[in-house]
Amino acid sequence: MLKFALLVLSIVILVTALPVEHAEPHISVDSTDPEHRQRVAEAVSRFEAHGLVLPALRVSFFTDETACRGYFGLFQASTSPWSVRVCSDLDFVVTHELAHAYLALHLNDADRAAYLAAYDLPTWNGREVEWRQRGFEDAAFVLQQNLMMPPRDADGWSAEWERRAEAYELLTGRPSPLRG
Repeated sequence: MLKFALLVLSIVILVTALPVEHAEPHISVDSTDPEHRQRVAEAVSRFEAHGLVLPALRVSFFTDETACRGYFGLFQASTSPWSVRVCSDLDFVVTHELAHAYLALHLNDADRAAYLAAYDLPTWNGREVEWRQRGFEDAAFVLQQNLMMPPRDADGWSAEWERRAEAYELLTGRPSPLRG
């Protein structure tokens, strides 16, 4: 019996020591424009470089903001796969919308409540407040800024950048890229 228990324990240790393969998220781009495809690839690589796993997504590009309800971009978790609509050529939009997808996949109610309390925000995504006061938007902005900005040096560090780094760490459980 002892030999059997040791054998089982050895197998458990061996299996847990093996590297875990993470399936790459399937992110499709509904555009043949090489620039669109490049923007998505660059944004996805920002997440991957910092170990942030994205869900399966379909990314579509539009020439005006109508498809995004008047915004530069729109994340929708009501479709399968989830979708990101991009209605602007601004560099940050794809990363910002992917941040929404990351947050929707990884945060639970307790995480969202902790974020709202930590940053004194009234609601996660309630329509009763201006979009800038929603945790959903603030958190996506924080991820976008941390992933797109170069690391801050001692001379370029401010209370606002410290807040953004801390918020990123709260949201992801990982060190902020802003800290270099």
